[in-house]
Amino acid sequence: MPIRIRGVEELVNELPRFHEKIQTAARKVQHTVAKQLFVGIVVRTPVDKGFAMASWRMNTGSQLTSTAPPGDYKLRSSRGQISRSAARSKAVGYAKEQLNNLKLRPDLPTVYITNSVPYIGRLEGSDGGSPTSPQAPAGMVRVSVAALIEKFRALAN
Repeated sequence: MPIRIRGVEELVNELPRFHEKIQTAARKVQHTVAKQLFVGIVVRTPVDKGFAMASWRMNTGSQLTSTAPPGDYKLRSSRGQISRSAARSKAVGYAKEQLNNLKLRPDLPTVYITNSVPYIGRLEGSDGGSPTSPQAPAGMVRVSVAALIEKFRALAN
């Protein structure tokens, strides 16, 4: 839709409307990126007991250092195995609450995605070594970021 502005006075009058449209679009992009990145990281997190996967946190304004409460993610399958879906649904459920809060904010706050389990750096390989889990041989965060960048690059072309 072309925008037609006739004169400086009309431009000045239209600026608040343009600003609001840009802010709305930016909030939508931020929400989409945060959601897709968070879910991408969570689903790529290896599961042994489910603690690392269930302990991903997303917050605005400050970094959270909490982890999943014990037993909050330990649903077992009929064969006694830890359920990936239980851990995933705990983390994603927590994120949905934060994403809803993000939608309501008028500003564009910094979004923090954190995981405070003591061994998360080894799983990602961010402690100077290679990722330690065969379930995520390239890590979780760097793979999720690269996938999201590629997705947006493809959309732009």
